[in-house]
Amino acid sequence: MRPMAFAFVLILFLSASARAEWLLDLKGSDFTFGSVKNVAVAEVHHFTDLNASIQEDGAFSFKIALDGFDTGIEIRNQRMREFLFDTERFPNAAYSGTLDIEALRRLKTGQRAEVGVTGILSLYGHQQPLEVRLVVTRLGEKRVLITPGRSIYLNAGDFGLLPGLEKLRQLAGLKAISPVVPINFYLVFVERP
Repeated sequence: MRPMAFAFVLILFLSASARAEWLLDLKGSDFTFGSVKNVAVAEVHHFTDLNASIQEDGAFSFKIALDGFDTGIEIRNQRMREFLFDTERFPNAAYSGTLDIEALRRLKTGQRAEVGVTGILSLYGHQQPLEVRLVVTRLGEKRVLITPGRSIYLNAGDFGLLPGLEKLRQLAGLKAISPVVPINFYLVFVERP
């Protein structure tokens, strides 16, 4: 191979390596949210349609299709889609920001690190800054697990969801539904060139 051709191939290879990103392994991941009704009845629900990536520079994006959740009761799923999330107008929730990619790179298999992330959560046409602590665990050479480092709670009022929550309360004949929602997740990412 001539020197110029070799140099060109090398540059292409290095450029491709520099564009490696971490993509969500949906089968190995889960995202749940809780609800509390009538003060003492707690339930856990989960989203099934997630999409996330972490770029080489640490920029990340996480998207949830709000139609893709399961509460265990189909009529409740339907009512939440229609009256709470209004998924026809607002089909997704999204969180984006930047994390310390160097902390991720330094980890050896079995090691973990806690990192702080400040991002923007977009939900129901509203955007709010959201700071979270995450625990990143290296599962293998090209796999990491990300979980919350501390409890995460969202207030429905911060995103204009209180009228929808009130409608759900009325339809279900409940005394109360808490506007504060706990969030939990485990997200497995795989490095791809």
